[in-house]
Amino acid sequence: MNTALVGILLAALWSTGRGGWSTAVGSVLGITGFVASWFAADDRVALIVFHVAYLTFFILIAGRLLSYVLGPGRVDGTRVAAAVSAYTIIGLAAGFVFSFMAMFRPDAFGDATPAMQVRDFVYFGFVTLTTVGYGDITPVWHPARSFATFVSIGGQMYLTVLVARLVGLSLAHAEPPRAVASQPDSGVEAGIEPSG
Repeated sequence: MNTALVGILLAALWSTGRGGWSTAVGSVLGITGFVASWFAADDRVALIVFHVAYLTFFILIAGRLLSYVLGPGRVDGTRVAAAVSAYTIIGLAAGFVFSFMAMFRPDAFGDATPAMQVRDFVYFGFVTLTTVGYGDITPVWHPARSFATFVSIGGQMYLTVLVARLVGLSLAHAEPPRAVASQPDSGVEAGIEPSG
């Protein structure tokens, strides 16, 4: 799972740019997070590196995708796919923030927190981002509650702003309607029968 995730995210990173510093930094972050994940179960420092590297990696990729999505140009399938990808990566990032909080505050999400793993917090991140809110995981620590509120409001704002931007771009690049060749007025439209 971890290998597939890193591969997909590196492909996203490389596809959104033409090289440069952000591609190099993103590659280093992704690979660092991947390697740290091997040692994260036994070493607290590796667990911190794992969270920080992946979280920064997610933010970098989401930023690159959003700059493309919200930038000028026609709305096409690639732009819509990039918008969906950015939303998904924001959900992953939220899950990693929740997991990072629980690492430093074991009771941040109630009694179940110590038994939870990163995948549980990623699930909670998506449930919160989409405002489904099943209630099976509940933040009880004030900063965790505040961040959950931020994620749920941010998820809704993302969708509304994104739809507005894509509709605006679509209208800006739409071809103007063609003028219909006018026919001589026969009076039929007004309900007058032509004599003849």
